Amino acid sequence: MIFYVLSIQEKSKNKTVRYLDKRGFDYKVLIPDCYSELAESYKDKAIVYDTELCKSYVDFCGTNIENGAAVGRVASILEAQKSGDICVCLDDDYGGIFANKPINTYSKEKLLYVIEKLHEMTL
Repeated sequence: MIFYVLSIQEKSKNKTVRYLDKRGFDYKVLIPDCYSELAESYKDKAIVYDTELCKSYVDFCGTNIENGAAVGRVASILEAQKSGDICVCLDDDYGGIFANKPINTYSKEKLLYVIEKLHEMTL
């Protein structure tokens, strides 16, 4: 299992990354290509994604509001498809939990594993 953290700020300001580092969890940081310079602060943990590609999957319901979190969640789904693993997407301020598969598609063992890891993260 891996955590994807959405971020538009450098590593030193990312609460979720500090938390995951402190507890030894595996994670990658998803950074929109318009903020690609931030990837340096995350080194090998950074994944810069194609914002326009991800925006093409988001329905903004005619509002013309380009919600960064919605676009970032699409990036996490696309990355999760590459690994085939269970992936949980978090925002950089601890919020916005999102998983790459509907919860009812997990086997009992995988679901318990995800719950256990999320619980460990909050201790």
